[in-house]
Amino acid sequence: MNRPLRIVAAVLVAGAALQTLLWSRQWVYGDQYALLLPALEFLETDRLAPYAKTMSGGGRIPGSLLSLLIGLPLRVWPDYRAPALIIGLFHVAAVAVLSTCIGRALGARFVAAYLSVYCLSPWRLYHAGFLWEPGYVFLPAALHLASTYRLREQPHVGWSLLLTGTLTLAVQLHASFAVLAILTALLAARRLIRIEWRGALLGVLAGGLTLIPTLRALFAGTLPRIVPQETEDFSRVLVGVLNALKSLVYWPRLGSLDIGRRLRETVYVDAAGAEPGVWTSIVSSLTTVIITLSIASVAIALLASWRYFQRHPSLDLADDVGRESSMRWFRSYAWWCFVAMCTAATVSPVPLQGWHIVIAFHAACLPVAAWFRAAFWGQSSLLRAVATSFVFLEVVVVLALAFGHPMYRPLSGDQLIRQDLPDVIRSLVPGRSRPRP
Repeated sequence: MNRPLRIVAAVLVAGAALQTLLWSRQWVYGDQYALLLPALEFLETDRLAPYAKTMSGGGRIPGSLLSLLIGLPLRVWPDYRAPALIIGLFHVAAVAVLSTCIGRALGARFVAAYLSVYCLSPWRLYHAGFLWEPGYVFLPAALHLASTYRLREQPHVGWSLLLTGTLTLAVQLHASFAVLAILTALLAARRLIRIEWRGALLGVLAGGLTLIPTLRALFAGTLPRIVPQETEDFSRVLVGVLNALKSLVYWPRLGSLDIGRRLRETVYVDAAGAEPGVWTSIVSSLTTVIITLSIASVAIALLASWRYFQRHPSLDLADDVGRESSMRWFRSYAWWCFVAMCTAATVSPVPLQGWHIVIAFHAACLPVAAWFRAAFWGQSSLLRAVATSFVFLEVVVVLALAFGHPMYRPLSGDQLIRQDLPDVIRSLVPGRSRPRP
């Protein structure tokens, strides 16, 4: 087995192990209640609601797709961890789609570098282990890249169907679908894709089947507001400006190890204060070092994006001969995804948060992967060491989240009894703990 394939195999095994670990340690809080309760109501009544969840800003996720994705696994296995199995499968499928597409287009070395960034990233793995609607968007993002790449030269019914079907279903998963919708429009306007409109219409019709309850409620006049309202705390212009600035910062962060407050929320940060001792002091200090290195890794992603979009010669290696056209297309895709992300953030009526833009994560990994590829197979031993350290630190950050973040520290005993779990959700916890007094 050659070196790129060894790297791919090692990364896939490590990614699967970490994802399984996170899934096994997941827990449920308010955001999960908001998804589980409508799904449980669907199971009880066998009626699909016109929307799945109320979003930030007062908007609602239209359609019945989420209720089906959450409710049907619960019907098979009535356990709070069951719906996250589907999210995990979505992530496995996303990795498979991206590996196949990028591997065929850019070669084994590039896909090995790409998976080293994408598959082990804390951004992906954090969202892969528990029930939360942003966790579903990684597969639509991967399918978007694969279908648009196949439409780059000529129209095709099947790939056009997949593209528009993916967009129509993504509407029913998370409001960040707007990034993919804007990106599709930009790619079409720049003639980087050629859509076959009969296939596109079939895709909309197929993806829209789970929107039938929403359309019925709309025509009956019973559909509540779907679009989020503007925040009352800041003016619309100020929110747009702040979101635009934040989106510029989020792009390099998506390709880095800096997952923001998630690391700072781990129990290790204040361990020394909560339980003084030599060991807790060491753990707290090490966590501070990890956080610092994670923030510093943004510089690598920023440099990688700058060189990638500037077509720096250090990122064009000799064995890329014959792949120049594909390389240019992927670079354009990443650039216009960045533009689409910034545009969607600017027009959003609610303040931008990290989970609003993880749908662009797959594209933000491309510049860093190009830098990794140059580092792994270049002449500089220093760059190779930096890239290897980056991958090692990815695993360390994920392990810190797996054992230290509240979402991955399941409650038991008195803590579980005191949690304000709705009784119907409490029944999904193994052991069926006593209700809160």
